[in-house]
Amino acid sequence: GVNVEFAGQPLDASIHAEQCALANAASYGVHGIVTLATSAAPCGHCRQFCQELYGAQKLTVILDETLEPHTLPEILPFGFGPANLGNDDNIFLAHVSHTIDDAAPVTWQQPVASSITDADEKRLELAAQEAYARAYAPYTDSLSSCALLLADGSIVSGFYIESCAYNPSLGPLRCALSKVVMRRASFADIRAAWLIEQSTSRVLHADAAFALLRSLTTSARAGVQRVRAHTRIPSAILSPVKRQRVTLQNNSNN
Repeated sequence: GVNVEFAGQPLDASIHAEQCALANAASYGVHGIVTLATSAAPCGHCRQFCQELYGAQKLTVILDETLEPHTLPEILPFGFGPANLGNDDNIFLAHVSHTIDDAAPVTWQQPVASSITDADEKRLELAAQEAYARAYAPYTDSLSSCALLLADGSIVSGFYIESCAYNPSLGPLRCALSKVVMRRASFADIRAAWLIEQSTSRVLHADAAFALLRSLTTSARAGVQRVRAHTRIPSAILSPVKRQRVTLQNNSNN
């Protein structure tokens, strides 16, 4: 992963290299990270972001040319973690999936002269829904995802990754934009964006996401789709108390 800064935007809109790397790994279906190597010591923002990883306490971090391994607790002593907000089971990059039960028609927020085909719309929707299944929002339950159609016809997608410290959270559009950078494409190549969020979300992403998108390109269509969904969490990865609770919830969804 790499750092991504956006011209003319506040620094808090930036994507840190560690976030970019972890989001990229998650998009490929990786379950758990064993080692994270960086070209410079991770900043506090990124150390905090890593707290959400499944198995975070066992994560090995290599942060300088000595190649000496460190654990996350070693480089983030007395850290504020998910357990401080009642989330005893760090499950980002675990086998968790969200299934969309009902989806409203997309509402295009940013109509432009250029249009996309019905086939491309369907491809965008499917990509956004696939990304939605990997979103992580245990503190607000405000799951969200975003798919971007590029000029060459390819599609990249991203999803919301929430942090217990709030500010290190990575929004769905920024997650998708990191994939644009990793493909060495240009933001000017973005033809359309399809963002999904829950109709009952306490945190809405579309307005902020599309404001950022407009600062990067004025030729992309941007649409938002509201959905209802449910979540399945494998009981094996949970603490005993939550295991019983989730088993009952999963059974009620059958």
